[in-house]
Amino acid sequence: MAQEYLAPKFSLVSKRMSELPFVSSIGASTWLTIITSPIAYPFRIIQAKMTFTDEARNLVQHSWFTSRNASVSTTTYPSGDNLFGKEMTIAYFIGKAIEKVVNCNIEITDVPSYIKMCTRNLNPYTYLINCTLTIVEM
Repeated sequence: MAQEYLAPKFSLVSKRMSELPFVSSIGASTWLTIITSPIAYPFRIIQAKMTFTDEARNLVQHSWFTSRNASVSTTTYPSGDNLFGKEMTIAYFIGKAIEKVVNCNIEITDVPSYIKMCTRNLNPYTYLINCTLTIVEM
């Protein structure tokens, strides 16, 4: 007599998805690094979005990093791995009057991890930073 097949119960596992804001003002001819709180679960970065106003004039540079520590610098890039450094020889983004959207699939498995966005403002005036990074729990 054949055994009856019982299919396993179907259940969805809820995964966190977060759009992390990186918003601040940066003084003329300075560096600024904005850092997240520690992210205590493995995650995938699926999108970086950077708004460059007319005032950016291709003189505002945004770089993204991930690190196991919260250290930052006020005069150069922070410690950690540049998220887009493997694909680009110039590992920062610039623009003028554009919203740049970078779709990606970067896995971060070291926990806890911090995401750092480093901005360099080469303009002679203060600039408003408006960027987001979207992550999904793995």
